[in-house]
Order: sequence, then C-alpha cells, then structure tokens
Amino acid sequence: MNCDNNFSLSNLEWLQKESPGFSLSGNQIKVLFTPEEFYNALLDGCRGATNRIMMAALYIGMDSLEHKLVEVLDERLTERGKDLQVSVLLDAVRSSRDRSAQLTLLPLVQKHPHCQVSLYHTPELRGLWLRLLPLKVNEAIGIQHIKIYMFDDDVIISGANLTKDYFTNRQDRYMLMSGCRALADFCAGLITRLCSVSLRLSDEGELVPRLPHLHPTLAPPGQYEKHARDIVWGYYQHALRKSSAQLKPGDDTWVFPLLQLPPLMVLQDSSVTQSILESVDPHTTIQLASPYFNLPENYISSFVHKCRSTFNILIPHPTANDFFGARGFAGQIPWLYSALTGQFLHTVRSTGQDKRFCVAEYTRPGSSYHCKGVWLTAQDEESPYLTIVGSSNFNHRSVKRDLECQMVVVTNNPSLRCSLREETQRLYRHGVMFTQDVALRPDRKPKLWHNVFLWLFKGYF
Repeated sequence: MNCDNNFSLSNLEWLQKESPGFSLSGNQIKVLFTPEEFYNALLDGCRGATNRIMMAALYIGMDSLEHKLVEVLDERLTERGKDLQVSVLLDAVRSSRDRSAQLTLLPLVQKHPHCQVSLYHTPELRGLWLRLLPLKVNEAIGIQHIKIYMFDDDVIISGANLTKDYFTNRQDRYMLMSGCRALADFCAGLITRLCSVSLRLSDEGELVPRLPHLHPTLAPPGQYEKHARDIVWGYYQHALRKSSAQLKPGDDTWVFPLLQLPPLMVLQDSSVTQSILESVDPHTTIQLASPYFNLPENYISSFVHKCRSTFNILIPHPTANDFFGARGFAGQIPWLYSALTGQFLHTVRSTGQDKRFCVAEYTRPGSSYHCKGVWLTAQDEESPYLTIVGSSNFNHRSVKRDLECQMVVVTNNPSLRCSLREETQRLYRHGVMFTQDVALRPDRKPKLWHNVFLWLFKGYF
C-alpha cells in the first residue's frame, strides 16, 4: 500500500494560535476499528491504570457489559485504594430518564468514597421547560456530549458512549493515544473542571451541587454560566497560553483539542472546523461523516460558498440509524434526517455546487452507524494527512446546544496515515449513493408533517 508522506505540518501552524498543541509520534496513536476493540481498550485501560482513570460520556448503560466494566473498575480501586483517582462525567438530563448512572455507578461510589461521579446539567433547561417537558424530550435542550476516556497517560477520543450497543454493533470512531503525558494532563484538567461545575452523585444516590448558590437550574440566569465559563474556558485559555507545540526529534504528529460549549458562549470547535475546511486546497478531498446529518446554516454557507474542495459525505441509511424501529415518535427520527439530507442536496443543486458533493448512506446488516468526523486527503495522494475525531455530529445540536470536544490530528506518519486510510475504506465500503432522486422516491419522500415539524424544530436535531 502506498502511504504518502509529503504534507508539511507548517501549513496548519495557525492552529497553534487557536488551540493548545501537543506533538508526538504517530506511532503512539492507534486507530481502533470496531466496537469490540473499543470495549477491550476500556477494560485494558482500567486494569492497567495505576494513578488515574477519568471518563466522560453522555451516559452509561445497565447491561452485562457495562456492569463488567464497573466490576473491573471496582477491582482496580480495591487494589490501588486512594492511590488511584477515578472520575466519571455523564449527563444529568439523559441519566434522569432511567436513573442509569445511579443504578450502575452508585455501588462504586458507596464502596469507594473517593471515586467521583459527576453529572452535568445544562442551565438552558430550567423553570417551566424543566417542569413541563417529558423526560424523553427534555434532553433536546442540551446535553454533555463529550466522549474522552483516559487511563494514566493514555487517552481514547471517541464519539461512543458506555453502553452495550456501542460495545457490540453500533459503529463509531475511536482513537487511542498512548504514553501522551502532556495531552493526558490536559484532558484530566478539562474533565476535572467540567466535573467541578456539574452535579455530584452522593452516596445516597442524590444529585447535589458542589456550590449550592451555583446550581445550574436554580441560580439566577447567567450566574452559573459565567462561573462555569470562567472555570472551563479559562482553563482552556490558560493551556493555550502556555502551549508550545514544537515538534521534538522523532515526532511527526500534532494534536489540537477543540471545545464547543454553547451554553457558556464558547463556539470554538465549529469556528475552527470551518476555518480548516475553508483553507484547504481546492483539489483536497474532504470526507465527512455524521450519524445525524442536519448541517446548521453557518456550515452550509461555509461548505457551499467558501470551500472549493470535493466533499464525500457518509451518513446512515434510515435502517442504520439507532432510532430505527423505535416506538412512537422516535421511530420517525431516521426519516426526518433523510428529509433533511434531501433538503441539503436540493440546496447544493440550486447553487450549482452539486458536482462537489457526494452523499452515501451506510448500510450494513446487524450494525447501526454513529460515526462522525473529517478526513482530508491532498491531491494525488491516497492517505489522509488530517482527521478531526471526537463527539461532534456537525449538526444543529452539536453547534448550538451540546458540550462537545474534538481533536484535530495532523500527521506525516506513514503508518498512522495508512490506518486513517483503512478507517475510511472500512466505513465507506458500506456506503450506498443517496441522491435527490432517491430522496423523492415514494418510500423516501418526506410526508407533509415531516416538513412542517422540521420547519418548527430543526434547531433541536
């Protein structure tokens, strides 16, 4: 396999002014390809950690595989005692639906008091919204969506949650960065500060604020947000000021973490993502994956009018959407995203840009699709030199509502670039072309109420 190695990292040095940069060897990064590899990496990380285990996700499940993970955590905590710091960050709104965090993690907190479980609650869900919205709907207002798993000096950046589906048949992306002390310290500091502005799971199973006067839903409007912004974004800015991403001998890769914290008025991830895609050479191929394709207006304007590269977009077929077959309204969600994709294709055709955009639907029996990210491949090359990996779905929610973290990985490492190429090949080989003609077929054409609903509530998807 021919893996290219002639892209200059200096082309993206401007990122050092936008994000803390961490240099390392691409040999320290391993692309994981399957849910099983991801689950095993979590188990191995917990078993081998000696100093710290820190995990951030939307939610944790209550099935056997999740309990196995907690058992391994328990065993390691018993072995290491207070020498092992364990901190888990989840979302309070999502967990309130079935009390999954309490049911799965409370025994760990009760047995090991120094183990911390925190649940972020968006300050946007308060007052009448909080009292009136059903539990299965209220998370549309905003959630903690960051997915980082850290074991000592190893970091897994992903879009996957801690549930059986994500460990078995829901395809996502996962990147393991090993022996990266500086990057791990940064991630540990980020999770610690996010936990400090979140609710704490007490040993009685209650969610209590760390500072009673700064409860996210009870404090006066704006007071909690200012405090949380000062803590989290202030930490990020401090890390940026002291960052020095100079390549050391043997290093060939940069990693740049990005944050999107809409309730705290931080929109850095979407801004930098736009700048990256607008700055690339017109002959660069951009591969973009999203499980919930609903580009906000700023992305559409950027991709259609300012970027000149070719886009190969991969989204799930409705049958590969994780809401497919769900009861009630949730079962209509895959078809709503299909309608949104049709609207996007109509937009690019009406602007004369349709030749630059190719959309395919991931279709794989027995597997659902939750992949998100970007890969850039230069002209006349076969392997990506840049990828963006993390939690963002590049949709309205990710840009305007949810807490997100992504990492921009820029590399000249031949082995890593080959792995990125293999990653895209594994995903895109399951893609089936989706065109405007397909969108208008009788079995795919949106119903009238679909269009009305999206006109009213598109910003919540």
